[in-house]
Amino acid sequence: TNGLLISSTDVGGGRKLEHWRHRYPIATYCVAFCVTDYVTAVQQWGYGNDTIPFYTYSLPGNSEAMNAFATYGPEVLTILSDRYTEYPFINEKMGHADFGWYGAMEHQTFCMYATDFHTDWVIAHESGHQWWGDMITCKTFNHIWINEGFASYSESLYFEETQGATAYRNYMLTQQYFGPGSIYVENLTPEEIYDNNLSYNKASWVLHMLRGVLGDSLFFQSIRDFANSQYRFGGATTEDFVSVVNNTIGSDISWFTNEWIYGEGYPVYQFGWECKNDGMGGYDLPLFIVQAQAFPTTYTMPVRMRFITTGGTIDTTLWNDNRFKYYELSFADSVTAVLFDYNQWILRTASHVPFGLKIATRELPDAPEGEFYSQTLSAVGGVLPYTWQFFGGDLPFGLTFDAGTATISGTPTFQAEYFFTIVCKDASAPQLADTLSYNITVVPPSAICGDADGSGAVSIGDAVFIINFIFGGGPAPDPISVGDADCSGAVSIADAVYIINYIFGGGPAPCAACP
Repeated sequence: TNGLLISSTDVGGGRKLEHWRHRYPIATYCVAFCVTDYVTAVQQWGYGNDTIPFYTYSLPGNSEAMNAFATYGPEVLTILSDRYTEYPFINEKMGHADFGWYGAMEHQTFCMYATDFHTDWVIAHESGHQWWGDMITCKTFNHIWINEGFASYSESLYFEETQGATAYRNYMLTQQYFGPGSIYVENLTPEEIYDNNLSYNKASWVLHMLRGVLGDSLFFQSIRDFANSQYRFGGATTEDFVSVVNNTIGSDISWFTNEWIYGEGYPVYQFGWECKNDGMGGYDLPLFIVQAQAFPTTYTMPVRMRFITTGGTIDTTLWNDNRFKYYELSFADSVTAVLFDYNQWILRTASHVPFGLKIATRELPDAPEGEFYSQTLSAVGGVLPYTWQFFGGDLPFGLTFDAGTATISGTPTFQAEYFFTIVCKDASAPQLADTLSYNITVVPPSAICGDADGSGAVSIGDAVFIINFIFGGGPAPDPISVGDADCSGAVSIADAVYIINYIFGGGPAPCAACP
């Protein structure tokens, strides 16, 4: 059971009374005990100047479990202490027990394993829980990834230390998950809390990717700082973890956790490139990256790129944060191959596509009803000039497409979502073409400064509305900023005077002086 054996007294009749004591804070679900005729062994595990007993308990005849616990257990404890901080229950013990049931469980200071479930990676997982799940426990089960993602990542760290970087990367590939759902658990049912794909596998990839974003030094320092933070021997949320990492690295990492913890899916990258002699002894390499995923998330990630040139290998990192991003790179030697996200630090798919011709404008913004709208499409690659064509579908009422300038413009008149397709062709022979489908949503008109009553125009009624709000307890302008006609930063009687002067005295329009 948890903690240390204080006393064992024979009380007769083939029975004995044992008193165990655990001196550390403990999450209630980590309390457990096993009772049977165990075969017990103990060895000493040391780390720095500290030494504790390391126990193994197996059912009679299960020497395989005994050997696995004794072999892998101390080794894992050392590896994870090096990565995370010293084993957190260093004043007591660590142990593993065979318990003849199902699966495995990370009870604090000793872990239980099914009779046939005690391989190296399982022992690494349950041992990792001594830090994550036991020492720091998710504050609510919405954040179970803190327990299970860290424990699953401990498996990869074990293989990295014992078998090298290639084994680490190969093991991470076995943990990939490309299905739906967020790591943050919305619905607290057992099936969703302990979803192996999300809470375990994809969550371990979050840590792998964060390591790729930060680099080894900052990543492991952040983890150690989290282990030693105010959340040690207590509960923590995703936001608590983010706050510790932010403090360590000196910048905000919430952009990463927002897309990977709270968002769904993964990036589906397509990339194309071509190498051209620049006429001055070097080479230009135009390159584009498309995010083609159906999930709504657009991912912001650094992408490690490896360029194989006739003069050697060049590695660089490209920052990618749009559905379509175009890069112009220069090299001294001809580029013969490009490796995308080499060593795979991103949970993604990636495919190389011909550079050809690509429409660069991948998404169009919403169009407020009754307000002028103009968006010009652009493309890269191929041979100029480009020819643009409206290929079908419905533009919002009030908008037109100018094929000569590739511009969608006009004043939309009806709120709805509209879908249409555009084709771009170049001047090469044979001709290259790219086709892209778009949607534009016509949304309610933007708030008009001075239109305090929401009528759609600035009138004397707005001055009356503001006076009633200030002196008569009437409703506030919505949003409040539309009532701040004089740009003072607050709605006051001066704004009513300002509007009256604008209407009857020829004064400046509301918000004319706003920055």
